[in-house]
Amino acid sequence: MSRILKWEFRGLFKSGEFVFTFILMLLIGASYIGIAMSDGVKSGFDGFIGASNFVTSSLYLAGSVFAGIFFTSAFQERMIQSAVMAGNSRFRIVISKCIGYYSALLIFILCPILTATLTMTGILGVGTITTGNII
Repeated sequence: MSRILKWEFRGLFKSGEFVFTFILMLLIGASYIGIAMSDGVKSGFDGFIGASNFVTSSLYLAGSVFAGIFFTSAFQERMIQSAVMAGNSRFRIVISKCIGYYSALLIFILCPILTATLTMTGILGVGTITTGNII
């Protein structure tokens, strides 16, 4: 299984689809900074909450398009067939594809949120966090 995962991650991070979607999510995070500043966000924590909501709505489109390209390219380039012919089970191949996809989604979620939050925290400060239940 580890060989399949190494192969999957190497192909994932070198693919043009991943790089394009990563840059798109970075631009979404950067665009939220401008939106938040014009809306009058007063602290980095408020920016974090707003960025989380903003990214969630845009990830529906970007994540579904990436999923379609990610899984169909594996069939078009005959990667799955060559992995089966190498002696790997189909279940392990599908699990490795899903792990690779969910890892990419995690990166796509964290990238714009961290970009917007760290930038707004650096500019505006953390703000007052008074309750412990927000964590």
